[in-house]
Amino acid sequence: MLRRIPAAMALVAALWAAAIWLSGGLAVSVAGIGVSSSNPLRPLIAALVFCACYAALSGPLQRRLDAAAVKRRFTAVRTTAVLIGVVVAVGIARNSWTAGGSDAYSYVSQADLWLEGKVKIEVPLASQVPWPNGLATFVPFGYAPVPNEQSIAPMTPPGLPLMMAAFKLVAGHSAGFLAAPLSGALLLWATFLLGGRIGSPSLGLGATWLVATSPTFLMMFKSQMSDVPASAFWALATYWAFGNSGHQRPGSRVGGLGGNADSPEPRAARSDSVPLADPIQQ
Repeated sequence: MLRRIPAAMALVAALWAAAIWLSGGLAVSVAGIGVSSSNPLRPLIAALVFCACYAALSGPLQRRLDAAAVKRRFTAVRTTAVLIGVVVAVGIARNSWTAGGSDAYSYVSQADLWLEGKVKIEVPLASQVPWPNGLATFVPFGYAPVPNEQSIAPMTPPGLPLMMAAFKLVAGHSAGFLAAPLSGALLLWATFLLGGRIGSPSLGLGATWLVATSPTFLMMFKSQMSDVPASAFWALATYWAFGNSGHQRPGSRVGGLGGNADSPEPRAARSDSVPLADPIQQ
């Protein structure tokens, strides 16, 4: 029983180190006494020391028994849930919380346009400038002139902006920037489900780990871009298309999920649908 104390302390210290690394530092008050920590290395060292104490108190046989018990409890589903939780925490803590480029600006500003009930912005000043094609002067990156009007409109597809608008409508401005990180969680869960459907839960866990540790994923799911949301909905569409135990799924539901995925142009959306055709028809 005594061996469980250092094991628990090691877990607490490791979680504390992770929290400091994600947040950049923690400060709490306990009984009027302020406690602050900004260096994750110290609690990590403490965790290693507690692990060494646990190993010394347990012995080889007990360590093997404890490892087997932990393995039984940490099923593929539970391990995937923990992995997704960690990834979401990293995504929220390291989120850009802003539009850092032309595409991101188009997505973020388009979400506000949807909330205002319009899809274009009038530029009356463009008609007053003395040079030709004056409207082109006032078109920011990510926007395009509206033909035969003194107006501009976003060039990006509406899927992500609609998601962001829904989040902002429910929980305020900052909530709109949670669409991408939460879509990352959805992508990971859909990957696990897809792996379990075509193989086994262990295969799903392995696939989820590969996605979660992909540099491209880790970069994009913290940015206000449609790459990760589109991947999440296509993963769900593919999962649904494969059916359950070989049974066919209604194609309309697959198309509905795929329709939520942003695509820069219609051709891309149609070509992405090709892998779904065979499992839907069978």
